[in-house]
Amino acid sequence: MKPRNPIPILAMLLPWMLPLAVSAQTAPAAHEWPIETATDDGVYRLRLPLEVYQHIARRDLSDVFVRNARGEPVPFGPIAEAIPSASPPAALSRPLPWFRVPRSEDAASGESLSVHLTRDADGRLRGVSTNIDSGGTTTVSDIVLDASALEQPLSGLQLHFENEAQIDVSARFDVLGSNNLADWSQLRRDEPILLLRQDGFVLDRRRIDLPTQRVRYLLLRRVDSASELPLAGVDAWTWEPRALPQTPERPLLETAPGTPSAIPGVFEYSAPGPLLVERVDVVLADTNAIADVVLRVRDEPSQPWQELRRFTAFQVATGSKTVQGQPEDVGSIRARYWQVQTMPAQPRAPSLLLTWRREDFVFVAQGEGPFRLLAGDAQMRRPVYPLEVLLRAVRGSVGADWQPTEAGLGAHRAVAPQSAGKPASRIEQRTLLWIVLVVGALIVVVLVLRLLRERGEAQ
Repeated sequence: MKPRNPIPILAMLLPWMLPLAVSAQTAPAAHEWPIETATDDGVYRLRLPLEVYQHIARRDLSDVFVRNARGEPVPFGPIAEAIPSASPPAALSRPLPWFRVPRSEDAASGESLSVHLTRDADGRLRGVSTNIDSGGTTTVSDIVLDASALEQPLSGLQLHFENEAQIDVSARFDVLGSNNLADWSQLRRDEPILLLRQDGFVLDRRRIDLPTQRVRYLLLRRVDSASELPLAGVDAWTWEPRALPQTPERPLLETAPGTPSAIPGVFEYSAPGPLLVERVDVVLADTNAIADVVLRVRDEPSQPWQELRRFTAFQVATGSKTVQGQPEDVGSIRARYWQVQTMPAQPRAPSLLLTWRREDFVFVAQGEGPFRLLAGDAQMRRPVYPLEVLLRAVRGSVGADWQPTEAGLGAHRAVAPQSAGKPASRIEQRTLLWIVLVVGALIVVVLVLRLLRERGEAQ
């Protein structure tokens, strides 16, 4: 009996396999909360609790929306908070003491150079003395900056030159930081400094932005040429944090325990949702411990880490009291994944505490209630409504102090996603295409094996 050709069978099964592939796709999770209102107003305010953030799928919160009793979406969106924000903090500028430090331009020239830095009891630089035996070899001067008197984290440098209105400047620097003048770490590489004029136009780039951190000393190392710069001064830019009271609108959240990475002293954490974080505190696991901390963030596990802050964390017992480092203001950052690097490497994961802000949303009670808040369906995107225009118009009519009536949320429950039954997204279409290609490849393999077997039988 001649074997039956399997190709027509597979071809007949292919149309049936595609619907099965579609149904095998994981449906997006959706969640809803009934909205509780005590009045019959037309505009309400909602302050999102942590429970809602835990189920939000999109980083921009666009999968959060409100529907009425008929299932129709109603105007809904975020508004500016009523309480003062802690971001951005005020920027302050103050001059830094600076010193020229000669450096050999050619290490092979046999030049002998000794540099002696003088510090007082508080660690402030008082002078720099050098002894150069170069035999006529030219040297280039680096710049040492004393930032030990700064009380706030350093965020940038502004360079000033003599006769700035008449000269052109073009230079490049590596910026290094140290807390003891012996161990230096790279903060910025190959930073250009430009002050150029041509045909009445001016290109002015004399500022160097730095990762916000506390560092006592900085070194500006020339990397372009040996020409001496007519430096007149250097200003330090620092962030002056604003008062950030602990209120119900800004709760404190301790993340899940950190997970050690493959690098000693590096620990990874995850936030329960796309929280808007304004302040971060790293509490070391051991008492009487101190470490420099590098804080990094990212939105997805596949993305590279982005450095956010550098600061010092410590915890010291003094009698009956434990003294800890101050929390770090981070502006307003929304990130799901956090990384803490400790130097020197700590053996146990520190605690990561996030102060975040509960954001305010408003919705217009369009249609009949009850109304429902929904979140978690990543395939749904909320339209942008001109709610600020509406709020300004209402305040202009009834009074500048008017605020929407606050509404509450009832018990959470999981529901079918609103995107069920909609046309397949690009990801689903790509998945279906791969399924078709794989099935087609299997058909080709079966066909080749069949031809080889028939040729063998013929021989």
